[in-house]
Amino acid sequence: MWYKEDISSQEKIIYYLARLKSKEILRDSGSGLALSRDWAKKICLALGQKNSFSRGFDKILSLLLASLRENSPVIRAKALRAVSSIVEADPEVLGDKRVQSAVEGRFCDSAISVREAALELVGRHIASHPDVGLKYIEKVAERIKDTGVSVRKRAIKIIRDLCASNPNADTSHAFVEIISRVNDEESSVQDLVCKTFYELWFDEPSGSHKHLVADGSSVPMEIATKTEQIVDMLRKMPNHQPLITIIKRSLTLEFLPQSSKAAGINSSMMTSLRKRCELICRRLLERILQVEEGADNETKIHTLPYVLVLQAFCIVDPTLCTPVTDPSQFVVTLQPYLKNKVDSKSTAQLLESIIFVIDAVIPLIRKPPQTVVEELEQDLKQMIVRHSFLTVVHACIKCLSALSNAAGRGPRLLEYLVNLFYKHLSGPNSDGQVLGRSLFCLGLLLRYGYKLLAASENQLDFPKILELLKRRYLRRDDFSLKVRAMQALGYILIAKPDFMLQKDILNLIEASLSSDVDYRLKIQGLQNLYEYLRDAESQLTADSTGKPTVPYATNGGSEVPVAAGAGDTNICGGIIQLYWNSILERSLDMNDQVRHAALKVN
Repeated sequence: MWYKEDISSQEKIIYYLARLKSKEILRDSGSGLALSRDWAKKICLALGQKNSFSRGFDKILSLLLASLRENSPVIRAKALRAVSSIVEADPEVLGDKRVQSAVEGRFCDSAISVREAALELVGRHIASHPDVGLKYIEKVAERIKDTGVSVRKRAIKIIRDLCASNPNADTSHAFVEIISRVNDEESSVQDLVCKTFYELWFDEPSGSHKHLVADGSSVPMEIATKTEQIVDMLRKMPNHQPLITIIKRSLTLEFLPQSSKAAGINSSMMTSLRKRCELICRRLLERILQVEEGADNETKIHTLPYVLVLQAFCIVDPTLCTPVTDPSQFVVTLQPYLKNKVDSKSTAQLLESIIFVIDAVIPLIRKPPQTVVEELEQDLKQMIVRHSFLTVVHACIKCLSALSNAAGRGPRLLEYLVNLFYKHLSGPNSDGQVLGRSLFCLGLLLRYGYKLLAASENQLDFPKILELLKRRYLRRDDFSLKVRAMQALGYILIAKPDFMLQKDILNLIEASLSSDVDYRLKIQGLQNLYEYLRDAESQLTADSTGKPTVPYATNGGSEVPVAAGAGDTNICGGIIQLYWNSILERSLDMNDQVRHAALKVN
């Protein structure tokens, strides 16, 4: 209440009231009682509490809250507007448990107008009373998935306003709910989501503080705080795909209205935006080092979320990880982490992400340090031969191909590995695990290293390798090896798509898509065609934009690189036409996994 601000205020008010009642004040109103405006207001409030209307406030409020449960949505909406008038006069009423329970109940009302009115009631006072708003944030966040477009948009705006007025609040759960709508069916909601995160993370704040982080960082404290917000949010997300979308649309300012785009985007605005993204990437690299080296005194924090956020920025624009002052900084810093020998799913995901960043950045460095290149080659070679997670092996082979090309090392190491795995496959080895790994690696080496291998003095004998697959593995009784050989064939055909026009290969692929074969072989055949189409599409995009794309594919819940091979997009349409009837037949297959794989190709 009003008297809590001053311990002696209760005594003062009694004194002033006594003076007001005395006759002295009437005789001498010009002296003896000098009241400030603030005290006059408090006295009026104290006197007003004694009238009948004030004494009935609780009863009136209870009746209004009861009206929120009326059958008619019109009455419920009017009751909310009445409660809103009370809250307008005293926003602390929102903190009352009865009011909170009643208003939150209307968040789930059957009528969109009532749900929106309930959110409007809370949203109007979020900025001025963020402590009250924090009590409602979880229920407001749930409304981001509402069926009503206006309700979703209002919920997003409320959380945005709350974050702006209370930047230190833990809102990572609410951020996850907001970012989940980045691919909303309503384009205006998508734009609002992107604009919200742009304003929270990428927009240069007014009077930006230049004060640096105390741990010796070269990054401003404000950027470091934003970076931690992004990482905290990612920890609660199933994958970083929505974050990639946000970064991509923020860097291109896609969410801006057409009128702003037509007027032209300020170049200084774009420069500032890129600078902030570069600083965020630099801070992520610093945090990766601090966490790994144990320089962090907080509770143990894992490196993976920081690396995943860095990978997200790198997917959108690898140049963010090639600072002008030291373009090889990120590669040099991340390379030692490839020596991690821990065999676990989280470590495998960490390695995949680090390898992805190195793979994307290496082609952008004019002269990578020779010692780092040599160490990288050895680390990648060891993992290709020995690592138990094939997703890591996939990433290593792609990175090694990019490294051999960018660093001018030639195909020497690629040739060594091709010969190694070919010997395993053509020899007497009967170990299914070794043979399966050899098929997988040989296919990927030919897919990503084709250009280098084809230009080598030691001419690559593609027909010989294909013949080995057809004769020895695609006709085997061991079904796991048969599927793996089909996968290897698919990788090779991405590099040499014209082989798909040959009659024997056509018969092989048609056979894998026939109705009477095992469903696993059908799925692999369809997956081969799907990856070929994606490869052709990525090349077409690269050709039209004039710059290479950085695609990736989902494999077992984690993203691994599957950048373009050497497929010719000119014959893509003709190839798909050859297999179109088989693809359509598999869209009606009895097995739901086969149908799903066929629909992806369609």
